[in-house]
Amino acid sequence: MKYLSTLSLLLAGLGTTLVRAYDECKACNVVYVEGDEKWGVENNDWCIIPSKCDNGEKECFAYPLYNCCKGCDVIEESDEGKWGIENGYWCGIKDSCFKTDEPVEEPVVGNDYVLKDGWYTIKNPNSNKYLQVSYGRGGDAVNVVIGSNPQKWKLENVGDGYVTLLTMYGDYMLDVAAGDSKDGANIQIYSAYGGDAQQFAIIPTSNGNTYVIGSKVSNGEKVLDIEKASTSEGSNVLQWVNGEKANQTWIFESVSAPSEEEVNPPKSSSNFQYEAYMQYRDAPGNYLNSCPQAGRIIKESYNGINGGNSLNVYLPYGYDKNKQYNIFYLMHGGGENENTIFSRDVNLQPIIDNLIMNGELEPLIIVTPTFNKCEARTFYREFRESVIPFVEGKYSTYAKSTSANDIKASRMHRAFGGFSMGSASTWAVLVNCIDIVGYFMPLSGDNWEADGGYGKAKSVADAINRAGFKKDEFYIFAATGSEDIAYPNMNPQMDEMKKMDPFVYTSDFSKGNFYYLVAPGKTHWWGYVKHYIYDALPSFFHEKQD
Repeated sequence: MKYLSTLSLLLAGLGTTLVRAYDECKACNVVYVEGDEKWGVENNDWCIIPSKCDNGEKECFAYPLYNCCKGCDVIEESDEGKWGIENGYWCGIKDSCFKTDEPVEEPVVGNDYVLKDGWYTIKNPNSNKYLQVSYGRGGDAVNVVIGSNPQKWKLENVGDGYVTLLTMYGDYMLDVAAGDSKDGANIQIYSAYGGDAQQFAIIPTSNGNTYVIGSKVSNGEKVLDIEKASTSEGSNVLQWVNGEKANQTWIFESVSAPSEEEVNPPKSSSNFQYEAYMQYRDAPGNYLNSCPQAGRIIKESYNGINGGNSLNVYLPYGYDKNKQYNIFYLMHGGGENENTIFSRDVNLQPIIDNLIMNGELEPLIIVTPTFNKCEARTFYREFRESVIPFVEGKYSTYAKSTSANDIKASRMHRAFGGFSMGSASTWAVLVNCIDIVGYFMPLSGDNWEADGGYGKAKSVADAINRAGFKKDEFYIFAATGSEDIAYPNMNPQMDEMKKMDPFVYTSDFSKGNFYYLVAPGKTHWWGYVKHYIYDALPSFFHEKQD
């Protein structure tokens, strides 16, 4: 406003003839009024607000402070609306630019409006994120969040101004949890039945091209609301009283029906290639150094069936709670605890970090529990009843929930392994928990659940056969060193397993299910055992992953 005093002097000392020598403004933004004249500033010079700014009709949100664009090219979007640039000046995009033949708004009974039946993406313009099913999978009570994935919803009018919204992931509809009408009721998907909890009103807002989505259970008074007005990936969606707030408004974008590839995208795979009879090899030397894409270790405490206990959780670099991860439970040896494996003495983490960074291992979660509140052979009880529910209720795995059925359904995404006495825990988990674990890695320790090579092998075979699993529904990768104190005890059991049904001996798990790696000259020491994990772990989680 530094020109104001100068302009005032000009106006006081000169007539309107000289004033008219100023150009008319291109826009309508008034910064000073003198008598009947309205003035603006453009290009650092005064200009006269033209009469069209007083007589024009409102065609866009920006008018009269800015002109309405003649075209529809959007340069930038703000909370007020969409902006363009014409003749070097900002202008507001007209509402008419967004009126298309599809979808068409149609009045129905009552005060609500509906869109035509069809497939839509549903975007919150404030966060620029879409309404989506968490993890991109169907299932009862799967949460609904916002995210970058433009998932598709099938809208169907069901009368009285209400619609149902079917997810692209099977016969599941958008649903208010428990049919609750209160503020804060969670939004989820649930098996489609079309009841009141699955009916919604698509209500236009004052902005014209956005809507709120009101629940029928609240008579349309409560609408879909992004919790705490968050704009972050994976933010929860619930219902709250309608205020047409930025976290409550949505744009419906008409799209084609989802393709099979969209519904079931190709599963990304690592660079790992099976070997029929793998030989021991050390991890590369640089894999023992800190990795630029390092995961993180979280210390957790929980109350289990044997009292208070602790464990550590390794989360891979870039861990995303909206993605699903395979999980590997790895047990320490005798005289050790849950901190041993990720200590500097063992130094396993850099090997895992580098495997993941270099595409040799898919990102996964690793948990190091302890059997020190019970025994190595009996830990399987705490594992089933306490550890899995605690860990997989908090971190994102393939288990839809911690119910017994969902834990069983996700068994092929769960592995258990251990060293020395931890290997005894591993065999005990196999014998007693094969219904919830698909992959096993016993390292330098034999099966303590029976006696003699044949008895030990048969107790494992009996557990598998008793559970009714086929030969491609479990995988065992055992390892030890030829100079390890465990070698004389493991060898007879391994020899018997090679001859016994249901075991098929090979390290190519696309053709078999059991392998025994012997490292020449290696002894009973974590310094060697961590390299067994380097050799074995990339073989896991490739089979039966649907």
